[in-house]
Amino acid sequence: MSDEKEFDFGSLEVIEVPVVGPDGKPYVLREANGDVAARFNNARGKCVQFRDGGMSAVDGQGDLEIFLVSLCLFHVNQNAANWNLEDQSTWTADLKRSVNGPVIRSWLERVVKPLFQKAKEISEIDEAEDLKALKEQRENLDKQIKKIGEDEAKNEQDDTPIGCD
Repeated sequence: MSDEKEFDFGSLEVIEVPVVGPDGKPYVLREANGDVAARFNNARGKCVQFRDGGMSAVDGQGDLEIFLVSLCLFHVNQNAANWNLEDQSTWTADLKRSVNGPVIRSWLERVVKPLFQKAKEISEIDEAEDLKALKEQRENLDKQIKKIGEDEAKNEQDDTPIGCD
């Protein structure tokens, strides 16, 4: 018997949240799968630009909310046999009809932001930002800064000419 614990994911049912959009239409906000999470994290990573060993700029971060919501928000499958506009429990996502970015861009930020936050929450895309997690992040950053500083100091020593007057 191994010392490792088995993974128990409990229910693997995809989380779906019914949403009535600002246009009065029914939608389903759906938990991100691995592909959606990867696409979002790749887009987030492309926003940060590095130069000379440090972060030099952040570009395109404003598009991230729209992008994730567009990947997770779907029209309701109105062809389902038991679909009923008044009964949100009958709403299922039409996986062939996600809501496209231009539609979401036309919505107010007070609509988009909570949808973005909920998509991140149900998809567990970001770590919890509690005190323990923030201290761990700071500790990891301090280690990286120390290592870079040591590497730079070593490189400066290696550039010193030997035996020159």
